[in-house]
Amino acid sequence: MADARDATSGQLVTDPSFPAVKTCTGPAHDEPTTLPLTPRYWHFVRSGRRTGLPLSRCKQCQNWEKLQRKDGPHGVTDATAVRAHAKELLERCGSYEHVRRQYAINDTTLGPIVRGDSPRVQLRTAQRILTALTEQRRLDRLSGQTSERFRRAQAARASHALQIDRYIERTS
Repeated sequence: MADARDATSGQLVTDPSFPAVKTCTGPAHDEPTTLPLTPRYWHFVRSGRRTGLPLSRCKQCQNWEKLQRKDGPHGVTDATAVRAHAKELLERCGSYEHVRRQYAINDTTLGPIVRGDSPRVQLRTAQRILTALTEQRRLDRLSGQTSERFRRAQAARASHALQIDRYIERTS
């Protein structure tokens, strides 16, 4: 049983005789290919009046450009690997706005990573964060200046490390 829209009325129709397949004519196929209408092969619209209907191209064709381009990183990685670097970039720049202006990384991208809200991060985003951090470190070394936010964070880390050392000395 599959869902489709009636050609004349546009109403959603559930018809057991309707084939549970769809033809894709995207770039991943040499000729039009019929694929089963399942989440394994198709993305489906998740909101609006077309909710539940498949997109016009199969999953493979949706990602075709990424699969063909070999020069950039593809996929996702665990955000914990990038979180410390993202936090340092934010501290060195002083604000989300400065990161956005200087390195074109939006607060909607950087914020969830810094706060730990995002479990995964795209490899391309991770690469942009690391490149931006490397550049910001270089600028800080050349100018000899850092943001107030970064200096406060460094002082807090040093204070915390000193407290840990004192605690270890007392318990030893």
